Amino acid sequence: MAKIKKSEFINLHIKSPYANLSKDGMVSVVRKQYELLPSYRPEKWGKTEPLRQVFDPTNVEQIWPDGGRSTVDWKKSGKNRATGHWTPLINTYVGDNHAYLALTVYETQKQYELIDAIKKLGVYMETDYAFIDAFTLQYKPFASENSRGTYLYLSYSTHLLRHWLPDMTWATVFGPAYMRLFGKDNLLSVPAYRVEDLGPEHVFIQLTASLDDLFEKFEEVMDAREVAKQHLGYDCFFQAGKAYNWKQEPEKAGKVFRTPEFHMHDDYVQPKTLIENPETDEVAELVPGQPLPEWFLEEPSRPVVSYEKAEWHYGSDRFPQFLPPEQGAIHIGIFIAWCINNEWLVQKKSKAVRAVKNRLMTGTQFLMQEQGEKFLSSILNIEIQPFVNDYYHDDSSEFAKAHGSYYDDFAAKTKKMTQISGKMSPEIRQKSGEMYELIAFYLVNDNWENYDLIASVISQRYSEWQAFPGKSE
Repeated sequence: MAKIKKSEFINLHIKSPYANLSKDGMVSVVRKQYELLPSYRPEKWGKTEPLRQVFDPTNVEQIWPDGGRSTVDWKKSGKNRATGHWTPLINTYVGDNHAYLALTVYETQKQYELIDAIKKLGVYMETDYAFIDAFTLQYKPFASENSRGTYLYLSYSTHLLRHWLPDMTWATVFGPAYMRLFGKDNLLSVPAYRVEDLGPEHVFIQLTASLDDLFEKFEEVMDAREVAKQHLGYDCFFQAGKAYNWKQEPEKAGKVFRTPEFHMHDDYVQPKTLIENPETDEVAELVPGQPLPEWFLEEPSRPVVSYEKAEWHYGSDRFPQFLPPEQGAIHIGIFIAWCINNEWLVQKKSKAVRAVKNRLMTGTQFLMQEQGEKFLSSILNIEIQPFVNDYYHDDSSEFAKAHGSYYDDFAAKTKKMTQISGKMSPEIRQKSGEMYELIAFYLVNDNWENYDLIASVISQRYSEWQAFPGKSE
C-alpha cells in the first residue's frame, strides 16, 4: 500500500447529463453511493462548514428540503477518512452544467471498492464522464497547467470540457458524449491494463494495475496516459502550445480542440435569478444571452481541504500532557486571526469574526469554539488559498523551500514570545526537563502580543510570495 503524504489524495468524480437532477433523483444517487461504498459512508453533512448534521441513510430526503438545488458537503472521520459533495443542480443560464458526485479519500487499499462503485454509479447516473485519479506531489505541476487541479483538488467544470479534456485519467468511465466523439470500438481498443464494455453507452478504462502506481510508479502512469491519448487523438486533450484562456475566450470551444457535444436533460427553468458573490457581496442578475460575471464561472464547489486540526497536536505523543488542549492550537489560531484581519475569510460579518477584529476573541478561541477545532479551506476566499497552501500547508512547496514555511517561522519566534506561566516558567522547566526546547512550540501564550509578533512575519511572507515566480496559482 502506497504511503500518501499530507497534501496528497485520491478523487472519484462522476458527472451526470441530468443537469437539473431533481431532489428525488439525487436522493436515489446518495442511497446508491451508500450501498456501493460501505467503507466511506457519510457521517456528517451540511451546506457550510462545520458539518454538523448527522447523516441518516433512512431519511436522505431531509438533505434537500429546498427541492434539490443546493450543493451539500459530507465527511467521514476516523478510519477510512473521506470527504465529498453532491451537486444536484447547477443553474442552466451558464450553459447547461452536469450534476455531479465527488469523493475524496486518503488511502489506496479500497481500490476495488472504488472501481466497482465508479462503474456501477457511472451507469446508474448515465454519466458522460467519470474518473478516479490522484493528486500527487509529482502530478501537481501537470494538473495545475491543464486547469484540472488547483488549490489542492482534482476537478473540472462542464465549461472546461467544452474546450478540452485535461488529461487521460487513471480510471475513466466514458459515456454517451464521448462515445459519440471517439466511437465505441475505438474506446474498447485503447491500450490499457483493463478495458471493459459496461453496456450500450459506457466503456471503462483503467490504465495500470494499482492505485499505488500513481504514488510509486509515476513515470509508468504518465507513459500510460500518453499511450491512451495517442490512441484516442491528441487533438482532444490539453496541449500547452494550443491552449488558451477558456474563460476569456469561450467562443473557441470546439474550434481548437476536438470536443464532444453534451446532450443535457433539463427539467427545470429558472426565469430570474439573483446571485451574490460571497467574497465581495456583489449582486448580479442572470439573464439568458447576457454576459456572466467571471466569478460565477468558477468551479461551483470544491472539495474541502483540511489544513490543520488542533487534535493533530494535542493528541500526539510529543504534546506535553500537563498542558491544556488549546495550547496545541495557538499557532493555528494566530494564522487564522491574520486571515481574518486581512479580510481573507468568506464570512466577514459574523459576530465571532468581528470579535476577533476587535481583539475580544483570539484566533485560537475562534478555531476551538466556532470551527470545531479545524482549519479548513472552505472558510477562506479562493484568492488566498494558494498562499496558504504554499506557506502554511505544504512545506515541500517551492516557496517554502526558498523562504521557509509557517512552521519554520513560528518555531523560530517561540523564544521571543511570552509563554504560559511566564517566559521561563520554573514549573514547566521542571516538568519538561531537556524536552523544553522541543515543546516550546506549545508553550506560547494565546495573546495579542504574540499575534503581533507573528502577524508581521506572515505579512512579510505574503509580500514575498506575491513576487515569487514559482508560486501556486
